Amino acid sequence: MIHPNAAALAAAAIMTSLYLPVQAAGTDGQQQLQSKDVIVTATKTKEEVRAVPQAVEVWTQEDLQRMGASDVVSALQLANNVNLSKAGMTGNAVMIRGMSTNHSLILVDGRRYAAEDTDVTTNVYALERMDLSDIDRIEIVRGPSSSLYGSDAMGGGINIITKVPNKAGGTVGVVTGTQNTAEYMNINFGKHHRWSTSFDARLDRRRPFNRYTYSSAATMSGMTSVTDGSNRSLYGMRRMYHLASVYDFENENDNKLRFDLEYHDDDLRSDFAPAWFSRGPMKLYTAKDKHEYYHEQEKAASVEYTGKTKRNEYMFRTYYNELKKIRSSIMDEIPSRE
Repeated sequence: MIHPNAAALAAAAIMTSLYLPVQAAGTDGQQQLQSKDVIVTATKTKEEVRAVPQAVEVWTQEDLQRMGASDVVSALQLANNVNLSKAGMTGNAVMIRGMSTNHSLILVDGRRYAAEDTDVTTNVYALERMDLSDIDRIEIVRGPSSSLYGSDAMGGGINIITKVPNKAGGTVGVVTGTQNTAEYMNINFGKHHRWSTSFDARLDRRRPFNRYTYSSAATMSGMTSVTDGSNRSLYGMRRMYHLASVYDFENENDNKLRFDLEYHDDDLRSDFAPAWFSRGPMKLYTAKDKHEYYHEQEKAASVEYTGKTKRNEYMFRTYYNELKKIRSSIMDEIPSRE
């Protein structure tokens, strides 16, 4: 017969033997803890990835650095069930699980941004207006999220979360590739009294690419419309700036007040192949040196107040976003008879 005290001592010894190796896994006497992936986009509250009923994917800043991507588009091309097909000769359509681009929602820090809103152009340029070096993590939700975000998220959503100002430091870098060359920098001023502020900037030069095109079609008037030459679409300069500042109340509710100011400026152009009308061997009309110029400005401002109680976390936010687009074109119209 085993004495009750002996059984209790044996159980305690077994539990101690299982616990000690976990403590010994630390370095320099410190226990190593691995944080769990948390996502907020799927339910609008913090949830562990494994507890979310939808298919989700979370990329941290370290993941993005290991990818070696030069911009957000090239990074998201590695995501599961996310298709960034080229939209003609311009930007990229964003399709999640095969749903059209106007049913895939893109957020920045949980905020919607002013952008093109037709069925074809929705999200086409959105990812190109974001600075990869300013991103802390990317959350991707695959599957319908209309109950939270409306019909824009029938295919799913992508929430791009920017960095929060913390300790002082800075980063300066250059990336280059077949499509662009960019210089970026991040300056974190550290914490002064209760304020923490950071500034990010990116200057992105898009390279021109010649795409040869030829087409010939008969018109109603019996003439032939001919296009023969090279097109170059949307090349030039993109500029992105982001200022973030956080005021920490340093109280038991962990209240913080955050301000964000963003400015995006594009100066792009497109060149088009010459076209003419002809009747037999005679060329009647020629259009040469057609160029289109695009100037885009995006301005955004946000104020949010966050905190927590013993049971819940809360946020109050207001934000403003404006997108202004100006397009002009020049075309030399030269009539000719050959």
